[in-house]
Amino acid sequence: MRQVQNLAQSLYPCSTRRLDQDMKLRFLENSTVTCNDGSPAGYYIRESKGSRRWLVFLEGGWYCFSKENCASRYETMRRLMSSCRWPNTRSGILSPQPEENPHWWNANMVFIPYCSSDVWSGATPKTDQNDYAFMGSLIIQEVIKELLTKGLDNAKVLLLAGSRSLIIIFHYALLSGPVFVVQWLFDEAQLTVDNVHLMGQPVQEDQWRYIQNLGIDLRNTLKNVPAMFAPACLSHEVITRSYWMDIQVKGTSLPRALQCWDRSLHHSLRNHGNSSSHRSPPRGCPLHLIDSCPWPHCNPTCPAIRDQLTGREMNVIQFLTHMGFDVQRMAQQQGLDPNKLLGMLNSGT
Repeated sequence: MRQVQNLAQSLYPCSTRRLDQDMKLRFLENSTVTCNDGSPAGYYIRESKGSRRWLVFLEGGWYCFSKENCASRYETMRRLMSSCRWPNTRSGILSPQPEENPHWWNANMVFIPYCSSDVWSGATPKTDQNDYAFMGSLIIQEVIKELLTKGLDNAKVLLLAGSRSLIIIFHYALLSGPVFVVQWLFDEAQLTVDNVHLMGQPVQEDQWRYIQNLGIDLRNTLKNVPAMFAPACLSHEVITRSYWMDIQVKGTSLPRALQCWDRSLHHSLRNHGNSSSHRSPPRGCPLHLIDSCPWPHCNPTCPAIRDQLTGREMNVIQFLTHMGFDVQRMAQQQGLDPNKLLGMLNSGT
């Protein structure tokens, strides 16, 4: 581990000092851009002087759309509508230790708390006629404006991530250029919105078809994306979770996929000048990584799922059985061990 740390630090001579673990709260300079209740919006930041890598994370947290449910939300989830109780510091998004996070350990980290209840899309201030402000899109604009003065204008790589599990990485040119997309094929929040609760009673046949069609539709949507990572997992967040480096698609982890993508861009620039029309990955470095197995958590590297009643961790077979899917019977019909069957399906064979 010490050798890994020394190597990582030698590659980043401008950032050999120990990074502060915590991110510090900064309220927006433009006080007219606010949270729902009129309190100031803001962001948490951990700066890494000398680094040209940036990670900006947009927090999620549903939304409200009427006076009644916004009032209920304010009583039960005030943190998502007001900054009055935000702590002055919060722990970082990713580890600042190079042995734990070799590719992003010294990046500038920014966490934008969600307090607008509008899916980051609103631009309406609080007035005498409006009980709440909905200014999510303006909050993002103001944060980016302030970050530009802190070095974002000179960024080499910007990673924009969020609770929706979509990651878009912009390389060299700010907010333009090549992108890398990360998306769970079975988004837990999307299924909940569509009234499909996988951890309750076994799903009905029409719900099971809907779940499979959701994965199929996402695969079709993403098939022409040149650089992507799409595991067949039931989940909702990626970057803020400790397991983000453990998930694999076809034997490739997300950190490895990001490294390959970064290398492919350098390779492309060397061979084609500034043109980004052709980005073939270096040998042994896949870029288009999408699971082909057809149901949630058929990828054995998916994050653990716990039974909501007992709290016990469930493996893939237990989870699918919990949903009413008879993995054992299907494997028996094929004359296979259940785990071997899952592995074969996951590898596309």
